[in-house]
Amino acid sequence: MTFEQILQTISSELTTFETHFDIMLTSEVSIIHSIIAHINTNRGKRLRPSVMFLIANVLGKVNNRLMDDAAMIEILHTATLIHDDIVDEATQRRNQKSINARWDSKVAVLMGDFLYTKAFMPAFKNEEYEFLHIVSHAAELMSEGELLAIQLSETLDVSEEQYYRIINAKTASLIAAACQTSAMVYSENEVIIDTFREYGRNVGMAFQMKDDIFDYSDNASVIGKPVGNDIREHKLTLPLIHALSIATDSKRSEILDLIRQEDISDNDVKQVVNFAISNNGIEVALTKAAEYANAAIKSLDIIPDSKEKDCLIGFAKYMYQREK
Repeated sequence: MTFEQILQTISSELTTFETHFDIMLTSEVSIIHSIIAHINTNRGKRLRPSVMFLIANVLGKVNNRLMDDAAMIEILHTATLIHDDIVDEATQRRNQKSINARWDSKVAVLMGDFLYTKAFMPAFKNEEYEFLHIVSHAAELMSEGELLAIQLSETLDVSEEQYYRIINAKTASLIAAACQTSAMVYSENEVIIDTFREYGRNVGMAFQMKDDIFDYSDNASVIGKPVGNDIREHKLTLPLIHALSIATDSKRSEILDLIRQEDISDNDVKQVVNFAISNNGIEVALTKAAEYANAAIKSLDIIPDSKEKDCLIGFAKYMYQREK
């Protein structure tokens, strides 16, 4: 089953979601309309609402509460992307100008804050306090993960364990929360709820690892961000962490000196990329991403077989097989 076929099973829900998402972001301030329109010109994959709808189809049927929850989580995710671009001084997001590049950082900060506020309002209104607890904790982890990544970028002394901690916090935590809260709409069984939380965590880990591998690709137009972006921002991800772990002391020092430069040239980026590739960094990272995806699939063993379950299995496989 292809990813397109999986999405086709929830196409009507995703169409409804887009309208719901836009309604939740209504404002009388014209610049907010302009920014939302800019964001919506390239909406991204909508992975979080998609997996929530897929879980809903396994456990029941998408209802209004789940639609609200999916929109809140996607709004929160959008806010984090805007703030990430400010922190990274990124000028591009999904093949178009980032909010901070299209307007400025001040506007981007305030827009991110607006989205954070909007993300939690329906849950307060509906008194979904357990949802708020879970998603707020995920937001806390995301901030901690970002700060830890910044801290480690100053020393460039990053272990595999620290890398896993960062991506679990920055990416997997929110996907886990999306899956957990989706299951909570339909079940009070803690085993079921924990199963889908663990599924989401492993899916998120696999997704971020594949995303980090794209930094070593030569196809920026497909992946939607400049190649070598992480290297230029002094971020060490698994392909490079592995390559450095098996390099000689002299080669390791040489590569780290390149990354420490304030302005890293295209040739230096290419040299670092080639170093990671030649030392099997890509293969190791792909293998690890596949392990996490397979762990997500394994966690579904307690769920009865069905076409809906097959969609979740295919969704997990897509996390490490995708090309963009």
